[in-house]
Amino acid sequence: MPKSSVLTPETLPAEDRIRFAEIPVNAYSRSVADERSVFTPQDFLAIWQDMAAIREFETILSEIKTKRVYRGVAYDHLGPAHLSIGQEASAVGMAFLLTPDDHIYGSHRSHGEILAKGFSAIRKIDERALVEVMGSYRDGAILRPLEKGHRGSVEELAIKFVIFGAFSELFAKETGFNRGMGGSMMTGGGPHGGMVMGDKKDGMMDGEMMKRHEMMEKRMDMMQMMMEQMMQHDQATETMPAK
Repeated sequence: MPKSSVLTPETLPAEDRIRFAEIPVNAYSRSVADERSVFTPQDFLAIWQDMAAIREFETILSEIKTKRVYRGVAYDHLGPAHLSIGQEASAVGMAFLLTPDDHIYGSHRSHGEILAKGFSAIRKIDERALVEVMGSYRDGAILRPLEKGHRGSVEELAIKFVIFGAFSELFAKETGFNRGMGGSMMTGGGPHGGMVMGDKKDGMMDGEMMKRHEMMEKRMDMMQMMMEQMMQHDQATETMPAK
């Protein structure tokens, strides 16, 4: 909200119009054959895997919330559980072609969007970068419990990272993406794309501020590196013998 608004009596009552462009509705008309020309069989398998993983995630949360147990593992979750069961396709379809640097903003049922964005980013980041991202995010607080006993690939470890960070956040644990302070409705999706969720404009503002903070940190690091190089150059010049 602005702190002040200038109201001019001469122009305030002026008649005007708010104009909108047409918004297409139900405009998708591609066939399966059309999509086969765009996506590979591996893409379709990845899409199905992402949707199945999201459905299982939400099923686990639903069972724990309603029955306080899942496959013999008991847990009493006292917080909210805003499920999106049945909406897996929209989450995966939205995220599948996004880049790791894209930010998305969801509703208050965005568990699937967080997971889908993470899964999509993991496929687009090489193993070395994945290890660096997971190790640097919150100084490795989420990664450390997962590294113990892990025998799979780096990509599998990264998938565990996303799922574990999301569950921990929902259950208000320190190993959550936001140390458990975001919960079910205001969860940040961690380092794999910087997803920020929330059904209010505040979430979008927070996401924009986060992006600007990240950019500022990168600029400060670059400036510091340049200053160090200049100082090293000056010191080297001072120690050079005169001709």
